[in-house]
Amino acid sequence: MLELLNVNAFYGQSHVLHDVSLRLEDGAGVAIVGLNGMGKSTLLKSIMGAGPRVTGTVRFDGQDIGRLAPHQRARLGLSLVPEDRRIYPHLTVSENLALAGHAKIAGRAPYSVDEVLDFFPLLKKLAGRKGFQLSGGEQQLAAVARSVLAKPRLLLLDEPTEGLAPLIVDNMGEEIRMLRKREGMALLIAEQNVDFARDCTEHVLVLNVGRITFSGCWAEFDADPGIRERQMSL
Repeated sequence: MLELLNVNAFYGQSHVLHDVSLRLEDGAGVAIVGLNGMGKSTLLKSIMGAGPRVTGTVRFDGQDIGRLAPHQRARLGLSLVPEDRRIYPHLTVSENLALAGHAKIAGRAPYSVDEVLDFFPLLKKLAGRKGFQLSGGEQQLAAVARSVLAKPRLLLLDEPTEGLAPLIVDNMGEEIRMLRKREGMALLIAEQNVDFARDCTEHVLVLNVGRITFSGCWAEFDADPGIRERQMSL
């Protein structure tokens, strides 16, 4: 499904990602963990074409998408929830969700707004509330809900649990697992909350100063406690 070969990413003269290569199979779940400033967000933005200058190869279903704009990548089935959420403040929750229908995959019907609200019951009572009236946690939940409306094949989540109450974290994790199972959706999540990342995925990458320093299943990660001590301090 997704393949990165020797990807480097830059903001101006700042070199953030260094020769990153990874492969994500259809329907797989992979967590990217590591400390702040290690390049996790930059990696997701590089896949989506949403910010940094990127060299190397980014392929989706064998197609080189490196020259495609973010909206073109979205219509192929990629969906990014950025760390800053990007909820429109003067639109209601329902209106924010409805916007995602414009990014649907050709020939694939999206969910309805009501279906998505059923998936995220904590949002249902907030459907008529405007974006600026939501708490940070409610905005994050709305951003995740909006990202799944178009039934993406690959969901990219950037630090979705940061600053959230435990109830919202638990609800979000449950819905992500359910949607992955229902749709066969692949997931690539950048997250410092290792327990949440573990619950949502099968594999893990450690990113340290823009380089992948570990790649494997969670059992392999757990078998080497030195990984956290040497590279993550988590």
